[in-house]
Amino acid sequence: MSSKIAALGFKGNIGQRSKFTWKGESYYLVEAQNCYDCWDTWRIVLCDSSMAPLAVLPIHGVAGGNDNKGRSKAYANPFIGQIGGDSHAVVSLFMPQEGNRDGEIGELIYHVNFDEL
Repeated sequence: MSSKIAALGFKGNIGQRSKFTWKGESYYLVEAQNCYDCWDTWRIVLCDSSMAPLAVLPIHGVAGGNDNKGRSKAYANPFIGQIGGDSHAVVSLFMPQEGNRDGEIGELIYHVNFDEL
């Protein structure tokens, strides 16, 4: 699995993963880092049941503010828990200080309705 994700350019740590099911198929959210100890490079990769990467998820925070950091872009420690069947889930991600706006550091928790994707 690590070599498949490394082929996308992730040369740092490949870490925590969380499994979920959608339309009878298993998928994983996996954290991947572009270089070791570069906290601002953590991204979330969507993988299939064999851990082959399907996409680097385009997660980002809101733009703006006076902190000159642009959009938040670093996300790690993915967790996804399905609720009410396989079409709804709660997702949590950790947003480290590095790579994120000052007001967007810490735990991010949100709801996903797969039927609306």
